[in-house]
Amino acid sequence: MKEIMEWTVSIWNSYWGDGYVQYLLLIAVICLLIWKRKENSIRQILPYVFTVLLLFLCPLSARVIQKCIGQDVYWRVLWLLPATLVIALACAEFLHIRMSRPIRFITVLLLTGLTVFCGKTLLDSGQYVKVHNYQKVPDEVAHICNMIREDAGESEVCLATDENISPYIRVYDPSITMPYGRRGKGAITKNTLALYRAVHPEGRVKYKQIARLANASGCNYLAIVLNDRFKQSYVEQFGYQQIGTVNNYGIFRLTETES
Repeated sequence: MKEIMEWTVSIWNSYWGDGYVQYLLLIAVICLLIWKRKENSIRQILPYVFTVLLLFLCPLSARVIQKCIGQDVYWRVLWLLPATLVIALACAEFLHIRMSRPIRFITVLLLTGLTVFCGKTLLDSGQYVKVHNYQKVPDEVAHICNMIREDAGESEVCLATDENISPYIRVYDPSITMPYGRRGKGAITKNTLALYRAVHPEGRVKYKQIARLANASGCNYLAIVLNDRFKQSYVEQFGYQQIGTVNNYGIFRLTETES
C-alpha cells in the first residue's frame, strides 16, 4: 500500500512538472469553498473535482485503474481533473466582487499574470514540436509519405515501418495500407506478426529477416532505421531498392517478388 501511495505521488508531481498550476488549483478550490459554496454551479463542479482526486490518490482505486489502462499511462486519469475550468471559474467569481472599473482592470491583469507565471508553454516540455503540415503529424512522417507517394504514383502502397512512424502514416495519407496496427494488432498471418516483431526487436536489428518477411507479406515499401548504411545491401538482397532517406530512415521500394 505504501509503495502504491509513493508511486501515485510521484506521478502527481511528474504530471504537474515544474509549474505551480496545482497550487493555483488548490487556491481556487479553497476560495470557491469559502465564498461560493452555496451556488449551484459550485455544488456541481467541486464534488466532481474531489471524486477525481479520490480515485487518483486512493491506493485501491489506483491499483484497479492501473491494471485496466496500464501503469505507464496512469497519469492520464488527471486529464479528468478540470483544472483549467475551476481556476477560470474562481477568477470569474472573484471579479464579481464590487469594485471600480480601474481596479477591476488591474485585477484582470494581475490574475492573468499569475496564471501565466504558474504555468508554461507546452512546447517547453519537449513533448510537443511545431510541424508544417495540416494533419499535424511529425514532419518526418510527412516527408516519408510524400516520398513514397511520389514514387508510387497511383499504385497501391503497403508500408511496413516501426511504431515511431506507423501511428501517423494513415493520418497523413489514408491511401497507404499497413500489414499490422499498433503492437502488432491486425496482423492476420504468421508472416505479418513475425514482421512486426522483427521491426521491433529486443536486441540487434536483423535486416535480412525484415526484408524477407516484408516481401513475403506483400509490403511493397519499407521505412526502417538504418543504423549502418552498409545494412542497405542486406535489404536489397530480397528485392528492395532504396529510393531515399529521411533522417535515420531508409525508404525502400520492392522491385521484385521473392520466389
